[in-house]
Amino acid sequence: RSNTRGNNCYCGRNKINHFSIYEGYFEDASNAKMKRLNLTDDEFSVGHPAISVDGKALIFASNLPGGFGESDLYIVTKTENGWSKPLNLGKDINTPGREGFPFIAANGDLYFSTDGRIGLGGLDIYKAIKTADKYTNITNVGMPLNSPEDDFGVYFDKKENSGYITSNRKDGEGGDDIYSFTKMSKMNMEITLYDVTSKEEITGGDVELFDLYRKTLTIKKTDDFGSVKFELDEQTSYKVKSKKDGYKAKEINFKTLGMDSEKQTVRIPLRKEGGIVLIITVKDNDGNLLSDAAVTIEEEITKLKKTTKTNAAGKASITILEDRKYKILATRRVQDMTTSYSVSSEKISTQNIVAPYTMYASLVIDKFVEGAITEIPNIYYDVNSSGIRKDAEMSIEKLVSNLKKNPKLMIEIRSHTDSRGDDNINLNLSAARASSMAQYIVEKGIAASRITSNGYGETELKNRCGNNVNCAEQEHQENRRTEFKILKVK
Repeated sequence: RSNTRGNNCYCGRNKINHFSIYEGYFEDASNAKMKRLNLTDDEFSVGHPAISVDGKALIFASNLPGGFGESDLYIVTKTENGWSKPLNLGKDINTPGREGFPFIAANGDLYFSTDGRIGLGGLDIYKAIKTADKYTNITNVGMPLNSPEDDFGVYFDKKENSGYITSNRKDGEGGDDIYSFTKMSKMNMEITLYDVTSKEEITGGDVELFDLYRKTLTIKKTDDFGSVKFELDEQTSYKVKSKKDGYKAKEINFKTLGMDSEKQTVRIPLRKEGGIVLIITVKDNDGNLLSDAAVTIEEEITKLKKTTKTNAAGKASITILEDRKYKILATRRVQDMTTSYSVSSEKISTQNIVAPYTMYASLVIDKFVEGAITEIPNIYYDVNSSGIRKDAEMSIEKLVSNLKKNPKLMIEIRSHTDSRGDDNINLNLSAARASSMAQYIVEKGIAASRITSNGYGETELKNRCGNNVNCAEQEHQENRRTEFKILKVK
């Protein structure tokens, strides 16, 4: 196969004329037997033969009639009776332009040159993946094998780590020159987007990677930690464009020249282009950050809603307007039939706030798990009394609110005393106090079927302060408590 530029043969790049393919073998070092392959009628030209590693397939270029352009790629296969009839590789490979200079890699993939596709220059080198009985996923091999000039006649070693190309690029010694190349190793690059004001990482942002000629190589979205990862060539120039709704797009250039082959990290700050960004953090009542929590924000007058979900860091971001009042709702749905979450809400206002601006809100939602026991704080009774005191009502109201927000929740009210006094009296007193609280909750609108009550007296002490044990008043107070136990959540 010749890569020279000719005026009267098909082996060059400029003019198609008559050209033939021969096969042969060496009898010895000085004597070769050659035979012309009769692949087509004599009036048509064939050239640029490429044979597979196993010798069973031959791909060549030809100006046979019925093709798709000036020259097309054809394939023939070896049979017991010689070579089969030429088969056009089809419109996925061939174009109205010139296809030529095929090369069959060791794994069967096809490399070829064409000027019939939008590329970097005249003839560009493309790769097609061998799948079953056809070639698919045709892609331009890009820089540096291709240039703004003509690039053709590629050859790879068996592992496709090195090879040769022919090109008339401007830094050569003549018209067409032969160049060698070696595949460079890859390096890992992590790019993180963050808000220039809040320093918070930006999730769901687009990071577009270009080569030096602004050809898009890939587009990725930042993950829950505001990051994307790329595998890049060493000693190569790149451009990166980062954007996210509500932020000004930013473009940077960088080179991997001189960078360590270990993982590299680039942080890119983005500035808001207008509007107010509300960053919402959602936790449960144990202080755990909640991912996948549903967050809804509703404008007070128009009732327009926006909905999103928290990321792995328990955060969600929503753009809102100036001079408005909003209500934020947060909850979390689970498939587990023994666990449920309450709905948490908060009101905010953007009055007197000028965009761009970042606001923050934090919501806590209660987690309910069947069998869990939670102490109700600040529940006090008068001596030997079971009546609900005024200073205890605020703590009970929070429980009532959760029961209203979670209509399938069923609970047990559990009352305890310390060890001082008669055991039976303590048991009866605790039962009366639990019943009194249950009745109070029912009077607040909760169905009686959802509430049970029990007194445990001094049978479930939290510390060492049993009968006849000398303890401080604070230790006895730990045992005088009222709790609720979750019996059913759904």
